Amino acid sequence: MQHLYIAKEKFGPFSGTAWSMYINWSGLTQLSEVVSLDGMLGPVALGEVKDSYWPHIVNEDYMLDFFVDLDFLLFGVGGSGRLECPQCDPKTVG
Repeated sequence: MQHLYIAKEKFGPFSGTAWSMYINWSGLTQLSEVVSLDGMLGPVALGEVKDSYWPHIVNEDYMLDFFVDLDFLLFGVGGSGRLECPQCDPKTVG
């Protein structure tokens, strides 16, 4: 099984209006933070794809935010953001 990695920004009360709207919509007032792979609940930490990413990202099935090289991703985020490490079979994702 291939491991895929993604770095996400935190999503919580510090996210301003987006957080307030999510809490009002969901009714989950007990939450202090949401950790999710959902792009609507916090953007990816590295932003748009740079040329140097191509050897290290999943280049299929619209999964350009996922990396196959954890060391490269950790270097790119410089220790900031939230790191999610889903394990999946790339044939079943997408």
